[in-house]
Amino acid sequence: MAAGTLAPRPPDSLQEFQYPPQNSPPPAGGVPPATDLVLGATAGCLACFLTNPLEVVKTRLQLQGELQPPGTYPRPYRGVLRAAVAVCRADGLRGLQKGLAAGLLYQGLMNGVRFYCYSHAEDAGWTGYPGGTVAAGAVAGAVGAIVGSPAYLVKTHLQAQTLSAMAVGHQHNHESISGAFKSIYQQHGVVGLWRGVTGAVPRVAVGSAVQLATFASAKDWVCERQWFRKGSWAAVLAGGMVSGVAVAVTMTPFDVISTRLYNQPVDADGTVRPSRIRHGAHAAFPIRQGGRAGSSLPRASSTEVFWIVSCKSPAKRGCWACTRASAPSTSASAPTPSSASSFGTSSGTWFSTSSPQGCRTDSCHHHRC
Repeated sequence: MAAGTLAPRPPDSLQEFQYPPQNSPPPAGGVPPATDLVLGATAGCLACFLTNPLEVVKTRLQLQGELQPPGTYPRPYRGVLRAAVAVCRADGLRGLQKGLAAGLLYQGLMNGVRFYCYSHAEDAGWTGYPGGTVAAGAVAGAVGAIVGSPAYLVKTHLQAQTLSAMAVGHQHNHESISGAFKSIYQQHGVVGLWRGVTGAVPRVAVGSAVQLATFASAKDWVCERQWFRKGSWAAVLAGGMVSGVAVAVTMTPFDVISTRLYNQPVDADGTVRPSRIRHGAHAAFPIRQGGRAGSSLPRASSTEVFWIVSCKSPAKRGCWACTRASAPSTSASAPTPSSASSFGTSSGTWFSTSSPQGCRTDSCHHHRC
């Protein structure tokens, strides 16, 4: 062939496209919903394994001082680091992984269902509407919370259990995760496994909506400012960190409520009953039905209790209830019915046995009638 001449045209068979065209476009969400379910469950379980010690500490801190005025209860857990040390001293190093199996089950169920539902919402194009991402995230989170609620109930019970000296909140005394499920089912039936779900639904719905809405925005924001290259792992990590902070801030109030709802004791018929764990003077003077242990004072039934307040100044002198609370002793002098128409209980609390009309408040904020 002479120089500069064109090569002969190849046969038509060689001109055919080597790769067949795709018959259908990829899913709108990028991956099938079933894949999102597996990936979401796996990622949630891995995160649970790493953060479960913080979950134990968080549960103890949220139950500490439950429904008690500030300053009237002991605080065995103070701050994250000191609380972690306290857990290790009371329960050993393994105590930081209490409730891990239940936590893994919860994360697998909740996150798997959550990402599965959100992927379906993406495929349906719902996230393309204004506010669609937030709404889809909230609905997906609510469904995931309902599915995983029994596991979270057991996780909360197990993580709250510890030695009596370090106990906060009610102690359910489960031996294992299987024993916990069995005990709850035997006492309260299937409905009992979903006790507390009313607090979990808004908790996860708010957290899921904020997380899914802020993650992509935060990731794009750091890339627009050229802090990280678009598509890099650093941009994804930064977006996740910003999203995590937003979730923690918005979800914490709901988280406290949810933890206390899950851990509160209930009777066989589902009626909420007071916790048996009492601190300080309440532990020294346990109150029983119809009166106070070790007291010669009049006994009050539940219908005779009109007003309950806690002493605002435990160090006040001359106040019998404050003295009784600050220095419990069986020899402490107590007011008699003849000297006062009200009678005191532990921690500076006063039960009125007569009509609240005409009551007055003394210097220690006790109501006397």
